[in-house]
Amino acid sequence: MMKLLNEYTDIGNVRHKVEHTVLPEKDNYSRERILEELMLALTKKYDKIHKPT
Repeated sequence: MMKLLNEYTDIGNVRHKVEHTVLPEKDNYSRERILEELMLALTKKYDKIHKPT
């Protein structure tokens, strides 16, 4: 089994912890939800969409 990283260093030389999640292949709803949240986080649109009121 491949050893997965526990952290990574970005291009600004900042270290970030990594969390790995394994989903069953048939759990499409959870997979789509995680991918949507990941895309929002990576594009920094999350704050614009989910502003606290």
